[in-house]
Amino acid sequence: MLKIYDPLAIALLGLMVMTGAWSITGLKADLGEAYFPTFGTFLAAKLTLAFLVVMSGTWVSMGIGHRVVREEEWGEDVDEKLLKSRLGRLGGAAWTTVLLTLATVWISIRT
Repeated sequence: MLKIYDPLAIALLGLMVMTGAWSITGLKADLGEAYFPTFGTFLAAKLTLAFLVVMSGTWVSMGIGHRVVREEEWGEDVDEKLLKSRLGRLGGAAWTTVLLTLATVWISIRT
């Protein structure tokens, strides 16, 4: 599953960043000088959460998942204790990413 998830997750995280930047650019042009007083506080919270989603999602796919996939694909000896540790961290990081994503969506809906 990680062979498919890793590149897909990185692509979707990039898509999230690009679509967010694209939509903000239009909104900023429409609001002009009223942009920051009207939207700035929500934007700061949303961007902070989005940054944390990207960092956490990247850690899941590249920091942990990629190591597991590499060991399997390259035929390296798998240390069961190390694998169990990685899978535990993978689960925790994945749930953290889910919660951060839900918080980001919640902030987005409120604005």
